[in-house]
Amino acid sequence: MYSQLSRINYNMEREDDLATEWEAQDDELTEWSVEIRDDAVFHHNEKTVTAEDVATTYNTIIEGEHPGAGTLGGIENAEVIDEYTVGFNLTRSNPDFPKYQSLAWASIVPKDIIENDFESLQTEEYGSGPYILDSFSNQDEIIMRQNPDFYLTDEEGNTLPYADELTLSHVPDSGTEVTRLQNRESDIIHRTDPSQFDRLESIDHVEPQRATAGNFIAFVMNNEHEPWNDNRVRRAMKLAVNREEFVQSVLQGYGRIGQDSVLAPMFPYHTDLPNRSQDLERARELLAEAGYEDGFHLTEDFDITFYTPSEPAEQRNSAVLFQEQFSQIGVEMDLEQVSYDYFNTEIWGESPTYAVHYGTYLNEDHLLSNLIWSDGDWWSENSWENEEKDQLIEEARRTTDEEERGEMYERVQELMYEEGPYVIPFHMENLGANAEQVDGWERHSMLEHDHLDRVEMQ
Repeated sequence: MYSQLSRINYNMEREDDLATEWEAQDDELTEWSVEIRDDAVFHHNEKTVTAEDVATTYNTIIEGEHPGAGTLGGIENAEVIDEYTVGFNLTRSNPDFPKYQSLAWASIVPKDIIENDFESLQTEEYGSGPYILDSFSNQDEIIMRQNPDFYLTDEEGNTLPYADELTLSHVPDSGTEVTRLQNRESDIIHRTDPSQFDRLESIDHVEPQRATAGNFIAFVMNNEHEPWNDNRVRRAMKLAVNREEFVQSVLQGYGRIGQDSVLAPMFPYHTDLPNRSQDLERARELLAEAGYEDGFHLTEDFDITFYTPSEPAEQRNSAVLFQEQFSQIGVEMDLEQVSYDYFNTEIWGESPTYAVHYGTYLNEDHLLSNLIWSDGDWWSENSWENEEKDQLIEEARRTTDEEERGEMYERVQELMYEEGPYVIPFHMENLGANAEQVDGWERHSMLEHDHLDRVEMQ
């Protein structure tokens, strides 16, 4: 329903959406001007989208300290240059700035609504995208109809979107989702649990979809808290994990073993790190060297509870398996399952230890700059201080030499492997499915970048 300045295609490449031209205004790539199209209109009043709307949207996100502000590439502020040109000032160099503006955080809304009726954004739709909100029921079902004034066309000049109407339904149980698709009560499953994928493959009129992705679930060890401030303890936790068991038990084989680096094999600068096999004896030795010869109880000794949301299943099941495998080296902990909403508002970024699920990011810098760079938006989750790591991330961002950048990212991954704040046993695939009569839909590597404007029924 909403438009961004750019979008990401199924090959993880940027395409223009509202924007038509991008130009860096300085050699440091900290000042950008963006021209936007002049034929995009808002659904609710058919007024043209202008630079005023774009600049106001971005400044509201930045000034309001929105959770997604730090993921947009280091924007300090936006300014109107003329009716259809926006200027962006960044706090840091960013050669991939145009790609960052594809994120859902940066959905453009009207200036007058932001300034005069901001609260209505929670209940009303003010987009300029391919579909118009028709109705929604308790957020369980959303019905959208085709936007006849949508500005994009396909390669042959045909009007988008193809579908006259779309209905999005929230089904909390993966098994029920599959049953609905099997009974022809739905046409697409956006995302499914790995435990259901074999079942999908057995249904004749269903086409299962698998996409390589950078998703991972991690055991978080915030370095500001004992015992995680001792790297010997962090290394012990990493050696306690049987990674193959995670891939087979949690993912049903639909993923790859991880080596405690946030960068998955799908990224161009991914480095094949040494295989970290489970080594319980060495893990116990490291704990003894750190002063925990008999292990420890995280909750009783350090007043730290291990949290996980009860859904999605992969996150919950990973947390249970973490708890079981850590107990083999004498590390015990209380595990508390909480609601997804409670986890996001009260636990994530606040508690010293939890199981976290991160999806696929745009590129290496997007991921590293948010999670492990000391000036990153979400660095406080782990508080891992390492000056070399920070310098490498900053230098890689500025260099245009791909070989040099690759060497820098390789060293960052080695540092994560050696002393990083996460236990990452695997990287996941994105799994979904569609009825065979559906055309124009694929499972995207980034879940939020489905392109439903090309979906149609054969």
